[in-house]
Amino acid sequence: RQRREGSNEFYQAGLEDLGDTDAATADARIVADALACLHTVLPGHAFAVTIGDQAVFEAVVAALGLPTGWQRRLVRAFGQTDVLEAIIARLAKPQPVAGLSPEVERMLEAGDDDGLAGHLRDEMERTGYLTNASRAPQEIVRRLKEKRLLAGASLDSAKLDALKEFLSINVSLRYAPGVLSDFARSAALPLEVAIAGFDARVAALRDAGASLADITWRAAFGRPLDYYTGLVFEVTARGEHDVLVGGGRYDRMLTLLGAKDHIPAVGFSMWLDRIQKAKGAKR
Repeated sequence: RQRREGSNEFYQAGLEDLGDTDAATADARIVADALACLHTVLPGHAFAVTIGDQAVFEAVVAALGLPTGWQRRLVRAFGQTDVLEAIIARLAKPQPVAGLSPEVERMLEAGDDDGLAGHLRDEMERTGYLTNASRAPQEIVRRLKEKRLLAGASLDSAKLDALKEFLSINVSLRYAPGVLSDFARSAALPLEVAIAGFDARVAALRDAGASLADITWRAAFGRPLDYYTGLVFEVTARGEHDVLVGGGRYDRMLTLLGAKDHIPAVGFSMWLDRIQKAKGAKR
């Protein structure tokens, strides 16, 4: 792979688990396989695993009752702390769409789509803006309504506090199911489906022999890539910062690449240069 900065390339090795519809079992197996690979190439090392869950975050965002556009923005920002914090700060208070004339505002407020489209058409003809390359007045009306809805959206203090509380969760996986259930109950959010999937994965990890004490669930941990759909994880040597293995569930990947059918997928990549460095440091 090519590094994000610079022109030099580096090697990775990876494993992909495709087609297993039992997501919890496949997730647990991929984490166990990642740890088994590391224990093989780095015997005597202790490892720490951090996991996040895109699906749980999306469920929390949906349960807060935000317009779809704001939900998409939050989901796209998952894993980008600065961007996420900026969006949350914006949601503390609505901001009107700037630059609209009083007449346009009045028609938007009244829901007079036809009248507004006619007004825009007249203005476009008057200014010479109405060409084949321009957006149709009806499309402009739709976008104005969407922008107005998003601009006027906000979360009350209780829901903002709930979102912040969720993103602050950082606990051992031993306690994570109870913490997530307590959060949903205290925030009065309907997260039953997301909790069931989360709990099933924890149980599968336990059954796979993983040490839950060595795994941390950090609710704000994610990756800003469109194809991740559930589990995300990374593994470091205990006490170190370099990520040796990173991976997760990407059920959208194969359809984005052209697959006609939905194909569940989960996997990981190993940073071979970092593993080599860790191997040398141990000697």
